[in-house]
Amino acid sequence: MKILFLGAMIGSAILSIRPATAEVIIFKGTAKVNYIGQSQNVNLTFNLFLVVDDATADVGEILYSSSHGQKLYSTDTVTNLHIVQVSGSGGKIYSAVSRPPGDCDTNSTSEGVFLEGLVTTLKVNTNSSIYFPKTVTAVERSYDSAPPASLANGTLTANFDSKNTLLSNSAGDSVDLAVTRLVTTLQSQGYSEASRTARRNGGPLATQAARFLPAAGTVP
Repeated sequence: MKILFLGAMIGSAILSIRPATAEVIIFKGTAKVNYIGQSQNVNLTFNLFLVVDDATADVGEILYSSSHGQKLYSTDTVTNLHIVQVSGSGGKIYSAVSRPPGDCDTNSTSEGVFLEGLVTTLKVNTNSSIYFPKTVTAVERSYDSAPPASLANGTLTANFDSKNTLLSNSAGDSVDLAVTRLVTTLQSQGYSEASRTARRNGGPLATQAARFLPAAGTVP
């Protein structure tokens, strides 16, 4: 079995993962978002898929929900990320998908974390395994100043989806193709794409959660 090893040390504790070949890692889980804005205070709950490219760190995101009498889904791809690792107590290694500082943050060493978890070995193809978390979590707090202004507080937990990961990698799927494959399955189950416009200035959860909001005034 082929094991894709980690890259070189950055500083004393942080590592970049640089696998030899790109493969996708698919997670399935749930998310919760409290959305405040547009004269509403709404708690939203979703099922989700995450598709992570282990080379580019691009993340395809699918939220889907059966609520308010509708079965809806929404997709997005989060880019400009990278994968890092830090060492914890007892020899444990933690990995995070994070956003590097921008051009205006040249003196900053702080990064916003999108996903994180405890590293283990995952079988992602017939003869290929990688080091990556089996369970990933995220906590998101964001403010969007674009009218109408809004606040969004979200959490997610997702577990490694071995079946869909092996299926996509055996087919040579990119992130986009893996997302398309999963969306096709949702559509066969009666889900349709959410029609409301996503917010573009919040975090990854908030930008999509806005697409599922009921019409203003319909939720107490």
